[in-house]
Amino acid sequence: MLTFIAFATPLSPSDDVFFTATAVAALFGALASLLGLVISKESKISEFRQKWIDELRKDVAAVMSLAGEYAGNRLLGQPTGSTEKINQKVGLIRLRLNLLEKDHQELFESIKTLRTLAAQQQLAPNATALATSQTDFGIAVAGTADIAAKVLKREWNVVKRGERIYKITLGAVFLAILGLAHTATVHYFHHTIFLKPY
Repeated sequence: MLTFIAFATPLSPSDDVFFTATAVAALFGALASLLGLVISKESKISEFRQKWIDELRKDVAAVMSLAGEYAGNRLLGQPTGSTEKINQKVGLIRLRLNLLEKDHQELFESIKTLRTLAAQQQLAPNATALATSQTDFGIAVAGTADIAAKVLKREWNVVKRGERIYKITLGAVFLAILGLAHTATVHYFHHTIFLKPY
């Protein structure tokens, strides 16, 4: 190739095909390297997202458990202990969420409501009042669990389908490879069949 460049040798059709094939092979290599880098990076991001999902699930479950225990103790007139643990878990959840997203906002508001509701429980005067309070609190817990499940499912779908930049890059590389393959095929047949004397 350097000989052709250095001495400005006229190119024959076969030389043209050689240069085209070399250029196409280089482009294929570059696209494959780009795709490899993107896949590696997005695989790591998906790994972090999966860990985030697991930790959020644990924290939400812990808040529901702690709030239920706290509310139950208040309803029964038993010592409630410190609220440090539940406040710590609520803080961790807040740091994990992106409150610019609607379902994340809903989840955090639901968790704050659950904590407030637990703190507002009073000693039940009778069994009927106790059962009613427990039912109401159980409904609040179930609501929080439903919202959390929605958030976790959406994030899990992102892990399964891949990050947005991964999907965009994969589509772009696929189209580029398809275009290059088409161009190379047309160019090859153009020089080896259509211009070949019979």
